[in-house]
Amino acid sequence: MDQRGTKRTPAGEPLPAPGPLTAGTALEHIADCAFKLTGVLSVDLSHRDRLGSIGGCAFAQCTEFRWVSLAGCKALRSLGDLAVRVPAAGEPAGVDGRSFERCTSLACVDLSNCSSLQSIGTSSFDTCSALTSVNLGGCLELERIRPRAFFNCGSLVAIELPGAAGGSPVRRIGNAAFYQTALRAFRLPRSALRSIGREAFRGCRALLVLDLSGSAELRVVGEDAFSGCSALRAVNLSRCTALERIDPRAFSGCGSLASFNVGGCGALRVLGAGALQRTALVALDLSDCTALACIGSCALFECSALEAPDVSDCVSLLEIGDHALCGCTALGALDLSACTTLRLIGKCAGYGCRALTSVRLPAVGWTAAALAFAECAALRDVDFTGGAQRLATLRCISVATHSARAVEARVPAGLVLGPDAFKGCVALTRMGVRGYGWTRVRTIVFLRGFALHWQEVVAQALCAPGGAWEAQDRAAFEADADGHWAAA
Repeated sequence: MDQRGTKRTPAGEPLPAPGPLTAGTALEHIADCAFKLTGVLSVDLSHRDRLGSIGGCAFAQCTEFRWVSLAGCKALRSLGDLAVRVPAAGEPAGVDGRSFERCTSLACVDLSNCSSLQSIGTSSFDTCSALTSVNLGGCLELERIRPRAFFNCGSLVAIELPGAAGGSPVRRIGNAAFYQTALRAFRLPRSALRSIGREAFRGCRALLVLDLSGSAELRVVGEDAFSGCSALRAVNLSRCTALERIDPRAFSGCGSLASFNVGGCGALRVLGAGALQRTALVALDLSDCTALACIGSCALFECSALEAPDVSDCVSLLEIGDHALCGCTALGALDLSACTTLRLIGKCAGYGCRALTSVRLPAVGWTAAALAFAECAALRDVDFTGGAQRLATLRCISVATHSARAVEARVPAGLVLGPDAFKGCVALTRMGVRGYGWTRVRTIVFLRGFALHWQEVVAQALCAPGGAWEAQDRAAFEADADGHWAAA
């Protein structure tokens, strides 16, 4: 604004008076920042057959802008996507799009039948807070929705994408593309989608359903992609045969999520840290995920309704991370017996699973870190069902009475149990391997009955031979630098 009160563009030109904008049929390109900060109220560019691109920031911060129609612009290939335009001499490359950024009155965008449109540029509709609907239904070549394209469009309840009923051409959804929108459903079954970026739908609190079933090229669901979608009830990723990773916190905090379908996802290798923490899952079937190698730290942390995850065919599982199942208070049984490649059960992995009564573990050289199944007060049965050939027998002696209990705890040689691995499991009555002969028998003494304070007890037993504590064959267990005790 100059001294006379006249509003001007960044280039110093006077702003046009508020009103509608129309253009002739010969229009081929709208330049970068062409109408930025102007008083344009509406744009009707429908059926402009020659219009090929709309430049970055073309209508940015037009706060009175109400609606735009680009329906039938069949030559339009780029919307605010300076990154794909060859820059002029001396012009910086890779500038963000932002064609309609902060057009806070813009309510409706019609891009239907823009059959050549390939991408929605970075921040194209960033913070268009009044935007309620976008029609991309006829954009049959649309491949990319770039980062922050609809970021913080808090009123956006519906977006029509090409092939929403099946076969969508969309390949990539960028980081934070739909961050904190009001979308109620997102369906792209049997699509060409390859990746969903970081925070793509984070904080979409009205989102109820996600259906990407049969998207055979989908490889990655990014970090925090759907975190905080508190109303999300069902996720269908079935038959996403190329899916390899569900990244950390992808569905974290989806407190209403009761159905999570990964049937047929045979290539899934990683369920990332916190990926499904604090969800409402009752059951989780991972039996089709035969390539699954890692269930990350806190992956199912405090899923208080989860009763029995199915990992029956997870024959490639190597690691269950720290706190992975911690606080799953409805978990009644855990069967890992088929996970013969398992090498690590992390710290506090099953801590505080108060309803857990039975654990089945493979009898191979895996490690259970500190407090792995501590404070599982209902745990009665721990069974190693693999093919152990060398076994050590552990007998518990009560501190109060110094009398031997009848129940023995049997563990395979080579097994490593971290400090306090089963601390507080006061109901534990059996640890054993069924169907195998005992080739070596060794005895050690425990503190506090079946509380099994591994590090503390073994140390006392070895330091006080012949006293209240006894230890036969002290070499039966050896401690490493981290305080883990291993059967020799």
